[in-house]
Amino acid sequence: MPLLKMKYTLLLTLLLATSTWAQRPATAVCTDLQELSHKIMELRQTGTPASQVIALADNNRVVHAIIIAAYEEPQYNTTLNQARASREFASRVFIECFKSTQK
Repeated sequence: MPLLKMKYTLLLTLLLATSTWAQRPATAVCTDLQELSHKIMELRQTGTPASQVIALADNNRVVHAIIIAAYEEPQYNTTLNQARASREFASRVFIECFKSTQK
């Protein structure tokens, strides 16, 4: 996916997800966060500066935490490893989100 299109997709996802989180079931919110996390990690893996991604987050603390966590992960050189990193990161975010709803 071209970088500019990915950035706009991320921005749209952020706007839609944050406005409806409080009104949705926990698993749906966690799925939204998983998808968002995947997009954020894709941006990280393609070398998009963290400052640009943070700027898209509209002061959402949850999204900021996901961005920080993504940028604390290593950046890989091969497409295969980048895709794996994005999938695994998104799955970890989903699991953490889901666990937090079980308390």
